[in-house]
Amino acid sequence: MRRFILLLVSTLCCLTGIFAQASIEDSILNHYRKLPQEKVYLHTDKPYYAAGDTIWFRAHLADAVTNVPVDRSKFVYVELLDNSADTLMQRAMIKCDSNKVFANALVLPKSMRSGKYTIAAYTRWMMNFDKEQFFYKQIQIVGKNKDGQSGASASAETMKEKSDESAPYLTDISLALMPEGGTLIDGCRQRLAFKAIGNDGYGIDVSVRLVNATGDIIAEGESEHLGMGYIYITPKRDEQLIMEAYAAGGLSCYKQLPAVAAEGATIKVEQHNDKMFVQLLTSDNYNRKNLSCVIYGSGNLYIKEQFTEDVIRLDTTKMKCGVVNVALLESGKVIAERLVFVR
Repeated sequence: MRRFILLLVSTLCCLTGIFAQASIEDSILNHYRKLPQEKVYLHTDKPYYAAGDTIWFRAHLADAVTNVPVDRSKFVYVELLDNSADTLMQRAMIKCDSNKVFANALVLPKSMRSGKYTIAAYTRWMMNFDKEQFFYKQIQIVGKNKDGQSGASASAETMKEKSDESAPYLTDISLALMPEGGTLIDGCRQRLAFKAIGNDGYGIDVSVRLVNATGDIIAEGESEHLGMGYIYITPKRDEQLIMEAYAAGGLSCYKQLPAVAAEGATIKVEQHNDKMFVQLLTSDNYNRKNLSCVIYGSGNLYIKEQFTEDVIRLDTTKMKCGVVNVALLESGKVIAERLVFVR
């Protein structure tokens, strides 16, 4: 009896080890199969409206991984949100037609005030996931002003001008810093991405510079699109660095860089024509024996390869256009990751 119990325990331990070593490929593909995700795209007839107007819209529902139209959800929920008051103004539940299209309209009250509003669209299934995956679109509405006078009779051109005049009220900007791969590693030359945002929630173009504790300029750069850009940096563990950002109108802000890890590993990704290059970056004397790269997206696992040299090369013509995940694994655990858009 004792020998039987020992044999049973030994067998269970072996099975546990087998299941614990389930491949990353199976984990990724099982996730796609068991938790299919939807995404909604909604387009409106105009980008700006007057109080009392009708917002005509069409929504399309697709699989978030393959972009193929789906009909799992029969209804799309559309909401109109007041940005300034952070309140829900209207909500509509729209059923799809025979062409799998969700079309309807929202009638704006004549008493609405001028300002920026947001249209949100989602399905019941999408509520199981992060709300950041909902569809959001900002629109400008011209209505009553603060003095109570109505602007609903303004022409479309006048409304567009009012929309364009929103920029001067910016009073503040903020800065987000994002090291490629997720972590700054001591002694590794890395790309440090940044995004500058105005107090209206929109990206704002800036020039940036990286300075040390004594005020010396280490690096300089500027945003490329909607406040987003990057610079190269070789961080040091014992060096305190600050990024300063300067925008038009005299606005500025600064932010201290994230902590620098004394040792570790991360990745750098480059694309040239039809090739993707994933470069491994590690601190000195880091053990590279168990490091591998996984690239997946659109429901497919494109590559799982051990790092036998510093760079892994991939032919992107065999991949679908869109966003893919590039992950660095150590003994099966993700230690660095970034998104890449495949052209």
